[in-house]
Amino acid sequence: MKTYLGAVLCVLLLLNAHAARAEGNIPAKQAKEQGISGGLLERIESISSFLIKDRPHGAHSYWITENPSERTFSSAMEISFSDGPEFAYMFATKDRFKDEDWISSGYVRIWYSPKNVVQTMGEFSEFKYMGTLSKDIVMMKKEDASLTFYLMPAGEGTIVIKRE
Repeated sequence: MKTYLGAVLCVLLLLNAHAARAEGNIPAKQAKEQGISGGLLERIESISSFLIKDRPHGAHSYWITENPSERTFSSAMEISFSDGPEFAYMFATKDRFKDEDWISSGYVRIWYSPKNVVQTMGEFSEFKYMGTLSKDIVMMKKEDASLTFYLMPAGEGTIVIKRE
């Protein structure tokens, strides 16, 4: 009986994992369900698709219900990878610049590396060491891009924070 129940439980877990993947892009789905459309929805779909790809994920999104296509949308996501979870935060907002409508956006990705800060710095050899934010968190940046990494000691490993 235990073997039968174990097999049923395994099948249910596999179905649940498949359903999470099959559900698609959760932040984009949440935005659509709230009536967000146009350029703001396109940006939300673009950034969240870039972050999620086809990985299992969950999301907790925020939006203003009054005129949602004209306001800020943000989403906190847990994205599953084979070596552990990643936290990602994205935002997109409609604004005006020089009498034109623009969509401003960005994202942050956070994950744990079991390597120490010095070893982790070696993985980002194309980035330049810029110093520390105060005393412990290292900042590395590409000179020709807006991409920045922050490396924060965490026990024997490092919390890696990628911002663009």
